[in-house]
Amino acid sequence: MLNRPGTLRRWPHVCFAGITGWDYLFVDNVFGKPRVDADWQQIHTNQSQNDPTIQTATRQGYVDYWTAFRSKAPNIQVMGNNDSDLTSPEFNQQMEGSFIECLYGKSWSTLGRLLDPLTQDACAFYGDHGLFDDYTGVVLDTEEGKRIAHALGENKAVILRNHGLLTVGHSVEEAVWWYVTMERSCQAQLLAEAAGTPIPIDHDVATLTCSQVGAHVSGFASFQPLYQKITREQPDLFE
Repeated sequence: MLNRPGTLRRWPHVCFAGITGWDYLFVDNVFGKPRVDADWQQIHTNQSQNDPTIQTATRQGYVDYWTAFRSKAPNIQVMGNNDSDLTSPEFNQQMEGSFIECLYGKSWSTLGRLLDPLTQDACAFYGDHGLFDDYTGVVLDTEEGKRIAHALGENKAVILRNHGLLTVGHSVEEAVWWYVTMERSCQAQLLAEAAGTPIPIDHDVATLTCSQVGAHVSGFASFQPLYQKITREQPDLFE
């Protein structure tokens, strides 16, 4: 995206000129620095991803991108999937919301396995999550999206091998709660297997428990205390 540090090659007011407005802009992979060394300045020699000038330009490039969208839709809410701590001056107060692909789900995904019903929380996903085991790198075409959707099926979640977790729901609240719970369940199983040989809950009990704690209304209701905690601790969230 960077043509020179801090500038964009492709501007959204050109690419999306026919669209009159947006409610949200989701930005994937918000990095604090480039992933690799490359000729970012186009001067026929590579610059290090750890060069502070290149890092600053990368972050400023994101902000320029968002600013261009806001020029078309001043009330747009920018949401991002972050691989940075967001503490740099360039990112300060530039996003309305963010999430991070969590460590334990990402680690569990490398095993290419479904979760076992080891805990009551994990039972929410018993018989109700899939595995996408056809990782081919960064998604660049719609066909991979279709394959992920096929792996998800009618389930509430899918493990993307070598990538992480994806959850869905009948509401945003439900989908968020399943993500939080699945991440914790991955953590619990990783710890249990590191300590020994965990004993899974048997099929009939796990199936019953899934019907109790894995229902749509359970996901929605379970998120409410977390939402209240967030809004209590961050009262300026909606300002």
